[in-house]
Amino acid sequence: MTNVLNLDEYVYNINSLELASDLAHERLMLEYGDKMPIYNEQAGDLRYTNDAQDIFDHYYDYYLTIIESCKVQLEIKN
Repeated sequence: MTNVLNLDEYVYNINSLELASDLAHERLMLEYGDKMPIYNEQAGDLRYTNDAQDIFDHYYDYYLTIIESCKVQLEIKN
């Protein structure tokens, strides 16, 4: 989902899914990056381990819920 804001002469696009994903990844790395394996390479693809994926999913849902609960009101300027 993308929200578009027009503040004065600037336009801001916020991709809620990408933001939640970025926040979840950063939190995963900050809290668990040095405590457990995060990545597993399979056939040349770098993926989260099963445990890391579970933690990422939890944080992703957490952040997406917060982001989607924010309400933005737009005022049309004449």
